[in-house]
Amino acid sequence: MMNYIWSFMIILSLIYSIIFNKLDIATNAMFDGANDAVDLTILMFGLITLWNGIMNILSNTSIMHWISKLITPIISKIFSGLDKNSKAYNYICLNFTANLLGLGNASTPLGLSAVKELEKEIDGKKHILKLILINTAALQLIPSTVIGLRSMLGSENPNSIILHIWICSLISITTALFSYNLLLRRKKL
Repeated sequence: MMNYIWSFMIILSLIYSIIFNKLDIATNAMFDGANDAVDLTILMFGLITLWNGIMNILSNTSIMHWISKLITPIISKIFSGLDKNSKAYNYICLNFTANLLGLGNASTPLGLSAVKELEKEIDGKKHILKLILINTAALQLIPSTVIGLRSMLGSENPNSIILHIWICSLISITTALFSYNLLLRRKKL
């Protein structure tokens, strides 16, 4: 469906630029957009590589163990019934930590590993759904990827979004978990 929408918008833009004799502006905008896309891809690749490396280092140090202990009360309430010594629980802690630190795509491999381990559990599907909801809600304390992007793109105050992200994260995670519990009670899940 999205392919049709984007195709329609591109064709409409080209027709508009031909009718109003703005084809040169449209052509320049296409090439500038392609150039900006490549630049952004390189920046994002660097950020993702950096954060994946940091998460790999953290997962092999005592820092990760300390962070996991700190967030265990929250995770044990959300994922009740899951063995705290299981690999799935460990991956969920790592995934949750990566999301809290705003590491963006660095949390994806950890989430996928958690899903693989949760598939082996008895109540795995229920926990997988919760994990997806939490990842979609993107609970963040330090939105480091967004701050890094804003900084690289020349923002004068890249940290000014932190309070707004906290509010949005809190609302989204609360809504996601409330909806999950409501649907679970109504036996829709």
